[in-house]
Amino acid sequence: YLLLFVYYGYSVVATVYNWKKTPHARFFPVHYFVVPLVLGTILQGLFYGITIGWMMVAVAFVFVQLNLYRENAYIDTLSGLYNRNYFSHLMDIVQYRRSNDIFGIMMDVNGFKNINDTFGRPVGDDAIGTVGAILQESAPDSAVVMRTGGDEFVVLLKGGSKEKTDEVIQKIQARVTDLNEKGEKPYTLSLSIGSARCNGGDINGFLSDMDKEMYARKVEYYRLEDELILN
Repeated sequence: YLLLFVYYGYSVVATVYNWKKTPHARFFPVHYFVVPLVLGTILQGLFYGITIGWMMVAVAFVFVQLNLYRENAYIDTLSGLYNRNYFSHLMDIVQYRRSNDIFGIMMDVNGFKNINDTFGRPVGDDAIGTVGAILQESAPDSAVVMRTGGDEFVVLLKGGSKEKTDEVIQKIQARVTDLNEKGEKPYTLSLSIGSARCNGGDINGFLSDMDKEMYARKVEYYRLEDELILN
């Protein structure tokens, strides 16, 4: 019994630690799993011969399954990242808390339509998955990486800074360059990237600032591309 309670205590500590470490929503409240098991263990210990512990294990796993279904509703299957619904959920939290320590990186794939038109939709889907993998590899563990629609992605950094945000952007660009130099894909990947800081939960301003910078990068990308064609 003592060993069981050690495991219960550890699970609580580990969950609280991860809640503080990341800005992710709390899909899996630890009490859904631990409380039924603790009650079952105590009751089985008090009333010898009653195997209520296993029944409470079954109840606990029902709660776990329900929460897994809820979490899966926020996952984008194509990229493996969180989806737009989760992004909206996080924005509501940021606005409610009036957070000012959130930095965001918004990006989309340059020439994505051309990738689809030239190589077909399966290759376009592969490009989305590749971008998702690059972002997950480049972002710190405390970041939340999401595909917000089409070929658009957002990375949210909690407790960061402009310097750390720029560092993540540099890592993303370096991995994109490395991918293109290896030539393992039939397409050449390019991203237009914008970043901003969320001030006091001003979500509209936050999104607008990221979008404006991203759009400016995209305009510059196509300007340079046109110049190369003309030359």
